[in-house]
Amino acid sequence: MTLLPLQSVDPLHIGRFRLRGRLGSGGQGIVFLGEDDAGACFAIKVPHPHALTDAETRARFAREMEIARRTAPAFTARVVEAKLEDDLPYIVSEYVEGPSLRDRVERNGPLPPDAVHRLATGLATALSAIHQAGIVHRDVKPDNVLLGPDGPRLIDFGIARLPGGSLTASGQLVGTPLYMAPETFEGQRATAATDVFAWGALVAFAAQGRHAFGGGEIAAVMRRILSEEPDLAQVPESIRPTVAAALAKNPAMRPSAVDLVIRLIGSPATPESGTWVGRKRGKKPAVIISVIAAVAAVGVTLVLVRLVDPGPGQTVNPVSQRADTEVITQAPVDTPAPEPVTTSPATEAVTTPSAPLITTQPRNTPDVPIPSGLKSSGMEAYYEVSEAEHAKKVKSLTARDFRPVSLSITNRGYTALWLKQSGPDFVTAHDLSAEEYRTFWQKWSAKGYQETVATAGPDGQVFASVMERRDGAHMAYFGLTAADLRRRNEEALVNGLIPAWITAYGNRFNVAWVPGDTADWQMTINQTRAQYQKEFDKRMDAGYIPEVATIGTNGLFTAMWRPWNSAFYSYTGLSAEEHVRRREALLAQGFRLARLSATQVGDVVMYSLLATKES
Repeated sequence: MTLLPLQSVDPLHIGRFRLRGRLGSGGQGIVFLGEDDAGACFAIKVPHPHALTDAETRARFAREMEIARRTAPAFTARVVEAKLEDDLPYIVSEYVEGPSLRDRVERNGPLPPDAVHRLATGLATALSAIHQAGIVHRDVKPDNVLLGPDGPRLIDFGIARLPGGSLTASGQLVGTPLYMAPETFEGQRATAATDVFAWGALVAFAAQGRHAFGGGEIAAVMRRILSEEPDLAQVPESIRPTVAAALAKNPAMRPSAVDLVIRLIGSPATPESGTWVGRKRGKKPAVIISVIAAVAAVGVTLVLVRLVDPGPGQTVNPVSQRADTEVITQAPVDTPAPEPVTTSPATEAVTTPSAPLITTQPRNTPDVPIPSGLKSSGMEAYYEVSEAEHAKKVKSLTARDFRPVSLSITNRGYTALWLKQSGPDFVTAHDLSAEEYRTFWQKWSAKGYQETVATAGPDGQVFASVMERRDGAHMAYFGLTAADLRRRNEEALVNGLIPAWITAYGNRFNVAWVPGDTADWQMTINQTRAQYQKEFDKRMDAGYIPEVATIGTNGLFTAMWRPWNSAFYSYTGLSAEEHVRRREALLAQGFRLARLSATQVGDVVMYSLLATKES
C-alpha cells in the first residue's frame, strides 16, 4: 500500500500512536499509518475534519466498530481499539502490509489464473463469515481488498449494514457504481446477494485487468449493468460459470457466499450422510449437503455438495399450476411430555389458569380424545383425520376458496386449519416420502412457487407441503442444528426473508423463509416449558407475538417472535379437551384462529393454537 506524506492539517499523534503518513482517503474518512511505542504498525481511521461535529458520522463510526468486531479476522483486518467519545473519534485496526487489489492490477496487470482462484475463494469465505454474522458489506471493490502476505483481506466496513439497521436515506445510492448490483440502481435494499454481485465483478477485474461492464460515465455503466451481459472472456474457464452466476441480474438467481465457496473448492462424489437443504435458485437441480468442517477462525460452515437427479413422482392436489430441499431422517425421541404452556392476551393483564397435564395414553387407542372439528364463518379445522379424509377435504375446501394456513401430522393422521381468504395460486401435496417430497418441491419451485406451509410425521418419513406462487428469493433448510438455525435465520433476515414455518425433530429443525417485513424478528430455541412461559410473559409485555412456534419431539419449545400491537392468545401444549374449550371461548370473543397444530412427543399428542383480533 502506497504511503503518502501527512498534510499540514493532519495530526502528528492519535491516542498512543505516532502517525507516519496517509494510507488513503475516501468518502467515509481518512486512514493513517500509525505506530505504537514498540514500533508495531496499525491502520488508524478518522472522520474527515468537516464531519467531526456531525452526529451521523459518529454513529457510522460506532456501527463500523461494532461490525468489525463481529466479523472473524481471518479474512478481514482485526480491530485493535477504538475511541468514539474523543474530539477526534478513531478506529485502530491491524495493518495489512500489502497493496490493494486495484493497485496490484493497475501496476502489474491481471492476476495469474491460480492467484485468481485463490483470491476468489478467500473473498467468498470472507463474505460467508460476514453474512453469517448478519452483516452486508455493501462496498466490495478492489480498493477494499488488501493482498497481504497471508492472503486477501476485505476491509472498510464504513457503509456496511447490521441486521435491521440503516443510516442511509431512502433512495440514496451507496457503494461504487462499477461494483453495484442492478437492484441497487432500482432503489432496492442491499442484501447479501448484492455483495455476491460485487464479488463477481471484482473477480472479473482481477482476472482480466478491466471491469466486467466496461468503464466510462456512471450513466453508461449503470445501463450496461442493468441490461447487458458481463465481459468474462478472460476469466479462467474453471471459475467462469461461478462468476457468471454471481453476476446474474436477478438477485434470487445468484449463489450465496457459502455456495460460492462450495463451487470453488469442488465437491466429492457422495457424502456418507447429511442434510437435504435447498434455496430457490431458478431451475437448478436439488443439492444434497453434508456439513464436513467448521472453520473456527472464520466462522463459516464448509459443506460438500452433490447434484442429484429428480426422483419418482408425487401426490399433488394443484389449484392452478417451487425449493430444492430434502430431508434428514430422524428417529422420534421418547421423552416425557412437558406441562402445557398457557398465556394471557397481549392487551390485558388477565391471569389464565394452567391447563391440566396431558395423560400419557397410547396414541392408537380409541379412548385417547381427539379435538372436535371446527366449522365457523370463514374458518374450518379438522384434527388427525386419515390421509384419504384429508385428501377429500383438500379438494372440497379448495373448491370453496379456502386456503390452508396450518398443517401437522401425528401417527393418528392430519390436522389442518383452513381460512377463506384471497391469495395467490397454490398447490398442495401430502403423504409423500422424502424422495417424493424433494421432487414435488423442485418441480413447483421451478414454476415460481414458494413453500408457505410444510410438516412431517413424528418419524420423519411422511411429508406434506403447501406452496404458493410468489416473487422473490426463498430459503429452506432441513435437519439444521440449533446453531445452524440461528445462523441461517440471520442470513434470511439480511436477505429480506421472514420465517414461514418451522418444525423440530429431536435436536434438528426444518424451516423455510419467504419475503416479508424483517423488522425486529427474534428467535428463541429449545426452551423448556418453564423457560418458554417466562419468555412469553416477557415478550408479551414488550409487544411481541410468537408468530411461528413449534414443540419438538423432544418436548422443547422454539419460536420466532415479531412485534404485534393487537390482542392475541397463544396456547401451547394443551390436551384435546382443553384445546377445544379455549378455542371455542376465543371464537366467542371475536378472535380469529391464525394457526393450530397437533404435536406428538413420544406417545403423547398435544395441541396448540394462535388466535388474533384486530384492534
